[in-house]
Order: sequence, then C-alpha cells, then structure tokens
Amino acid sequence: MDGPEEIHDKLRRNHGGRGSWRMVDAGVRRLKEAGAEVSLSMVLGQHNLDHAEDVIGWFLDEYQPTGLGVNFMKPPTPDQADYDQLIGADAYADRMYGIHKAFRDRGLFLELVYRKLAPFVEQRYRFHDCGAAGGTNLNVDAKGNVGPCKSFLVMDRLAMRTLDIDEYRSAVVSEWRKRSPIYYRHCDGCSARAMCGNGCAYDAMIHSGDEMAIDVRSCQYTRRFNRLFIEDLFQQIRPSGHIAARWWHIPDRSERQRLMGAVSARPRTLSYSIGHQTLD
Repeated sequence: MDGPEEIHDKLRRNHGGRGSWRMVDAGVRRLKEAGAEVSLSMVLGQHNLDHAEDVIGWFLDEYQPTGLGVNFMKPPTPDQADYDQLIGADAYADRMYGIHKAFRDRGLFLELVYRKLAPFVEQRYRFHDCGAAGGTNLNVDAKGNVGPCKSFLVMDRLAMRTLDIDEYRSAVVSEWRKRSPIYYRHCDGCSARAMCGNGCAYDAMIHSGDEMAIDVRSCQYTRRFNRLFIEDLFQQIRPSGHIAARWWHIPDRSERQRLMGAVSARPRTLSYSIGHQTLD
C-alpha cells in the first residue's frame, strides 16, 4: 500500500484501469479482525515522496503494523529503466532517514533503514542485501516455478520447473553468493562497504544487463545512509559548548545504539520485508 486511496491508486491499478486500494484496505482489515499480525510494504516514488511522513503517520494510526517496508522504487519492467516515477538515490536516503528519526521513538521498524543501520550500530558485516543472494530463501510463483527472486520469476528468468535442491545450489546459490562486496574491486575503499550487501540483482540487471553486476543505485543510497548515520551519531555524542579543533571520540556500542531509538526487530516475523532478512 503506497498511501491513502488518492495516492495509492495513482499507480496501483489493475488491467482494467481500476485502483486497488479498496481491496488492499479490506484485506488488511480482515486480517486484523482475525487477530493476524500485519506488516505493510510501501514503495517510495514521485507519486508519494512529498507526502511520505504524513502517509506513514496515517499508516501507524490506521493499521498499527508490526513493521513497514518503505522500498526504493525499481523500474517495473526491463524496458522501463527510465520510468518517470523513479526518484533519486540521495533523495530516497534523505527522506527515509528523516522518517526514521521522526518515528524512531515510537518504535517504528523501517525495514530498509534497519537493514543498513543495524550493521553500523552493531559493527558487523552484511555480506548480502537479499536472501536470494545469501541462499536463504526460495520463491514459488503461481505456476509452481521456483527461483531465487520474485522479480526474476515474473520475467521467467532463473525459473526452475521442478525443485532439485542440488541443481538449485549449483545453478543459483553458488553463483549468487558472489553478489557480495567482499568479491568486488569496485567496493574496495568504500566507507559503506560493510553495511551494503550489494543491493538488488534485479536492479543490477535492469541497468547493466547483468544480474551479477554492481547495483549502482543501491551503492549511492547506501553511501548516503552512511554519511547520515555519522552526522546523526556526531549530534548524539558531541560535547556541549565549544568543540576543540583536535577533539575526537570513538563511539561505543551504547552510544551507537542511540540511533535506533525505541526500534527493535523480532527475527523471523513480519517485522522484516520478505526475503531481506539474511543469516549474515
């Protein structure tokens, strides 16, 4: 769901041109009435970027979701790499981290921000940005085809008609595991390397023709996130008053943890966007 009806239905239409918001809203409410846990997935694009904070506040009040995936918009098909609703990587990172800071004391779990922020706070390496590359998830489409990525299944790429786990490991897992910054010279010297995971194979394929290439848009917003985290951390720990020119400080774990606020994730629940919780 990308927002209230007037925003969501700008892009989320069926083949007959009718908006899908009413059906999505009804589905979420039925799940909640049945006592099910719900999490929402939202795509940030030109159609809702300027209203993102208001939309998310409305989501929290209206649906009380466990988690919220606010995703960077990708071209909807390979031949729409210049889709006019796409937004810039820096604009996405700036808006997303602004939303995180605005809502972190309410405990809002923004999955993609957490995906980058957790390695920064915990000082650990994120080898893959997606469970498909990490070899930790399978996708099955309505035709029964099996593959690493739902976007690739839609295009009938890397789609296996029957699941042979040995074939899957050799044809997909062993190859896609190499989609990690530890294997790319392009990533050498990058200050955001440890929290990157090399983004999305689909986006890499759209913009370069090769699913094993660098996801350049993910590179850009991850580097921007890294800068925003450092600036925020400085504001959290800076001494009051005048700062000496030679002042320096190494933040400890508890000081880094301030960036999280009241946000926490419950592993293997709908806090996480499906497919993006990895075992790194």
